[in-house]
Amino acid sequence: MTSGDGFAVTARALTGHAGTVDAVAAAVQTAHDAAKQVTMGVEAYGTIPTRRMMPVLLEPLQGRAVTSLLAAVRALPSGPVPRLG
Repeated sequence: MTSGDGFAVTARALTGHAGTVDAVAAAVQTAHDAAKQVTMGVEAYGTIPTRRMMPVLLEPLQGRAVTSLLAAVRALPSGPVPRLG
């Protein structure tokens, strides 16, 4: 195929790909929902001397992860696959 020739795709292949994208979108949504719920208190780090510092050090990273997952959720389409033809 050269530039400007376009492309060809079957309805079955496109619908199958859309189903895959929907599955990924659902998995990312689940990951985002779980990440929002998880917090690690000092007791999660046992007896290591710096255990009181760990939540403070990790909280910004966790916040960025939740924000990134939310951006991915918003970027992925959701809803039913449109019917072709």
